[in-house]
Amino acid sequence: MKTEEEMAKPKPALKIEDGKEGRIAVLKDGLPGMDQQAVEQAAAALRAKGFGVTFLSAEDACGEDLSRDNFFLYVIPNSRYYPAKGIEVLRKYIRGKGSLVTLGGPAFKNMLWKQKVAGKDQWLDRESFIELLSTTKQENIFLNFEEDDFSGWQPATNEPGSGSMEAAAGGVKGKCLKFDISNLSGWSTYYSPSIDGMFPEGHGLLCFWAKGDDKTPMMIIEMNEQDGSRWIGTVKLTAGWKYYVMSPEEFPYWQDSPTKDKRGKPGDYFNPENAVKINFGIAFSHTPMGGGAHTFWMDEVGTAKNPFGKFEQGMMSAPLVIEAISPSYKVYRTMEPVSSVAADQGQVIIDKNTSFAAPSDFVCPVHRPVGSGYKNKRRLRWIPLAKCFDKNKEERGAVISILVNNAPPFKGSMFAAFGMNDQGLYKDEAVKSALAEVCRRIRDGIFLFEAGSQYFSYYPGEDVTLGADVVNFGEKDADVTVRIQIIPSPPSQSSPVPPSKIGGQAKGEEDKTNVAAGLALQPVFKNEYKISLKAGQTGSAEFAWSLKDPKADLYVVRTELLRDGKVIDVITHEMGVLSDKKPAPDDFVTVKDGNFWLNGKKWYPVAINFWPLYISGTEPGEYHLGWIDPAYYEPAELEKDLERANALGMTMLSVQMGGKGNARNLMDFLRRCEKHGIKVNGFLNGASPIDFNEKTVREFMEAGKLKDNPAVFAYDIIWEPGNSMFNADGRKRWAKDWQAWINERYGSLDNAEADWGFTIQKDGAKALPPTDQQMSQDGEWRVMTAAYRRFMDDLMSRKWNDAHRRIKKYDPNHLISFRQGNTLPHDFALTACCKHIDFICPEGYSISNSDDGYNAAGFITRYVNFTTRGKPIYWAEFGQSVWDGSRMEPSLSAMKSQAEYHDRFYRMVLEAYAVGTAPWWWPGGYRVDEKSDYGIINPDGTFRPSAQLLKKYSPLMQQDKALRVPDHWITFDRDTHAGGYWYMAFHDGKDEYKKAVSSQKVLGIRSPGTGMNSANVLLKAVGNTAYNGKNPPKYLNAEFNWVKIKDVTGEWQDIYSSKTIEVEKGKPVLAQASMGNLGEAEWFAPALHPGAGGVCLGSREGDVKFSQPVPKDTLYLADAVIAEFKICDGITRDAKVVFEMNAKDRCWFGEKLTITLIPK
Repeated sequence: MKTEEEMAKPKPALKIEDGKEGRIAVLKDGLPGMDQQAVEQAAAALRAKGFGVTFLSAEDACGEDLSRDNFFLYVIPNSRYYPAKGIEVLRKYIRGKGSLVTLGGPAFKNMLWKQKVAGKDQWLDRESFIELLSTTKQENIFLNFEEDDFSGWQPATNEPGSGSMEAAAGGVKGKCLKFDISNLSGWSTYYSPSIDGMFPEGHGLLCFWAKGDDKTPMMIIEMNEQDGSRWIGTVKLTAGWKYYVMSPEEFPYWQDSPTKDKRGKPGDYFNPENAVKINFGIAFSHTPMGGGAHTFWMDEVGTAKNPFGKFEQGMMSAPLVIEAISPSYKVYRTMEPVSSVAADQGQVIIDKNTSFAAPSDFVCPVHRPVGSGYKNKRRLRWIPLAKCFDKNKEERGAVISILVNNAPPFKGSMFAAFGMNDQGLYKDEAVKSALAEVCRRIRDGIFLFEAGSQYFSYYPGEDVTLGADVVNFGEKDADVTVRIQIIPSPPSQSSPVPPSKIGGQAKGEEDKTNVAAGLALQPVFKNEYKISLKAGQTGSAEFAWSLKDPKADLYVVRTELLRDGKVIDVITHEMGVLSDKKPAPDDFVTVKDGNFWLNGKKWYPVAINFWPLYISGTEPGEYHLGWIDPAYYEPAELEKDLERANALGMTMLSVQMGGKGNARNLMDFLRRCEKHGIKVNGFLNGASPIDFNEKTVREFMEAGKLKDNPAVFAYDIIWEPGNSMFNADGRKRWAKDWQAWINERYGSLDNAEADWGFTIQKDGAKALPPTDQQMSQDGEWRVMTAAYRRFMDDLMSRKWNDAHRRIKKYDPNHLISFRQGNTLPHDFALTACCKHIDFICPEGYSISNSDDGYNAAGFITRYVNFTTRGKPIYWAEFGQSVWDGSRMEPSLSAMKSQAEYHDRFYRMVLEAYAVGTAPWWWPGGYRVDEKSDYGIINPDGTFRPSAQLLKKYSPLMQQDKALRVPDHWITFDRDTHAGGYWYMAFHDGKDEYKKAVSSQKVLGIRSPGTGMNSANVLLKAVGNTAYNGKNPPKYLNAEFNWVKIKDVTGEWQDIYSSKTIEVEKGKPVLAQASMGNLGEAEWFAPALHPGAGGVCLGSREGDVKFSQPVPKDTLYLADAVIAEFKICDGITRDAKVVFEMNAKDRCWFGEKLTITLIPK
């Protein structure tokens, strides 16, 4: 026991060891898992190379001794365990240009705190603390469940009625809570009423008993504070009763909280003193497990004081984000053991002939940009040094690598990661030699940062800019030479020629002709440039070349960095040649008879929402820049992903194409896809019908030369508008449009309310939109809600109409659609925009992993076959996350559940006659912003069960098939329930689909207006009220595609509502018009069907009255075009014209278009 005098003495100054090659700090202490003998051997290897090595204790690592002034490099053995108080010191060190080598991983996975246990200081990790806390006895019980009264508890679920609570016998003491979920499809929880004094003063631990059935290995507990902040912890359950003690640190902040802009930042955590509610349940977001029925039990929920006080503040530090190292989502474990580890042949830092013992426990970094290409403004360069291979000699990752930083916050620092956790391997001579060489190169600090050609693909005849950026992060000036070569790749090569097969040696040596695939590989370009670099300086070399008369479809660009005639760094990448041939019409995907067609044959999109594997674990700011952005585009890795996609039988990828600055990389990606026989469904930035930006769309299409690129399948113009466009907040946006629509279709709000039989909520005299209750539950507001749904359809169709026509101005060759979002009470996407899309794209996140979910999806598929009049149906998104948030790694059981969920969709698609699918999404690994992992490919490139399933279904989905004529019909009237098609899908609709398939029949859907026309359709108004001339007809509806007036100059002017057109005074006013049929009833042409009901374009309001018949019968979703016709014989004063459609002697219907004619 130290005396007070001894404890007051200052800590002795750290003795720092010098070395001619520089000073290195190495952590060495009795921390968990650290083999101090291996540490000493590694240090000896470094000393043998001239480095001074100073050992730091764990306490030293938390103090000022760890600084860039003292050490250029810090080596952390067994980096999985690290003192929490040292994280901020380490952060300061590497931000100050200190470099880092971590041995083992995931680095900093287990933070350590020094704590007295039984009178002795011990370094404890979180698990050890939790184990100690588990012995703490309850001091206060606030829920014992002896009373069977849960009337004050509120359910929170995506599927109402799926969860229930009861007080059941068999508790730890008397009764207990039994929580049943009949069908878990997302989340099912119950919130308690407010509980005063839940945590008495000084209490900080939540204590309880719990257990789960065999299908329920986890549950969540959510704590709510007075300010609304939400803190959610996960509990791993056992089959028998187990006692749990949870500290505040075990309740991470949930971003979907009312306080998301105020709480949850680093250093903030759950405060028990402010707890007001507790919530129990299960949620896929936190508890990865299968759907269906689940049960868990709880008892004796209470609190206690923390005998250890709060954890040290180090636990609350912001995570140390270091690419390729930390947090744990920056690395991965391979799914199968590896059989060998060898030096990467594309680097020159460690001996290429080196091999290493295969580790049994190790991690590999998620791939990061390797510096290929020039002028890409990359932030970092990652250099794989040693790669591991499985028993089939397939590469599975890099076990040793270096990261060079050239952007804040770590600019000038270098990080190296040795992923092996077997500490004995660090006694191996090959590993020690590699470690010493890595430390030497970090000390040297001279690297290529970016190098190659500016773009990865060029057109024949284009000028090619070549170059390299070189960094000197060392402490000495240096003279170096940059040498660049371009070598044709043999025709059979699908990937770059191995670096060892490329011609050219160091300056002064004889050039040699190397051979790959039996062909000579003489460079078509070779040049070099000398650079003098001061310490800390960046230098560049740039060259010009022209791709005239290409000798190959593919080239390899190799850039070498030489010093004293020796190659010290190299970057190699592929450069492709773009086709300048004009495509034939059949090269583009088209739509006919409910199918996609390509080159005269039916084509089926077997697809995935595609981001490359290397985006896994990227921080949100970088992720949202997009993987096609020059700073993150990695063509060699994309090539691997495309080869995997081919192996799975994929025919299409759904991607985000980004902005104009990404156009050249997009060209390269499309070239690669075309080579692999894969089409691309591309999100078109700026094309949202809600906020259409014509300039952005035009410039992007032109920059990417998209119009004539047959690799493009279609444009995806907006993502998931059904989720938000008309939710509670979204409906506020359209309040003025709602009022205007009421005035246009009913004449006034008074007329509307009389028709509805319901008085709407108002803001003064203005109509307010329906509430959430009125959009989902039936009631006296049903007719009003039906009118609002027609308004949603009309408003959105108008916007989609405008966007569609403007896109087609610049690209008439490609298809157009969008992804729906979820089938929700406020969704519009399955009915509103059907006329202005070439195919329809439902999403599946509202579909549960159950038979009911399966049948609801089947009903939706058959329903949109009806609403689109048979357009192709392609399920654009569905999936489940496999991420285990408590362990911060993917869950094997969740992967199985994910595959089961995907299987339901594939079976349903084949059964219900959809033509394609695209699950969410390709890359396995952690998505930081959403805290999820929906991937079907593991980070090591192996296939998850869901990918193997896709491989099985691909040939089945591509079999030529024709839709059977429906033989189980139902009549569905959307207006009969306020919940519309959402209500039908998840109630009677799913049941009807089940009946049909159980009888081996095909479900067909029709409405009371199916098969009707403008002459015989029942004259009902929206909501099934009687048509009275002041309400919108239910089955007749129209919108204007365009109306043109010949102006005073003789030019045809496109007009929009309330526009003015100058016309020649006293002369006939001429017009042309195109109208779309949005109602189910066919329009009869008066010339073909004399009598009542013939459809005309006319005007019953304003100063000019006219009537002009449509020239031909017009089906639902088709257009009627009226060629030049006369509105009037002439005007002598300003005249208002109101265009509107009319079924002769029956009704007026559809959109109104108002213009003012001005005589000149």
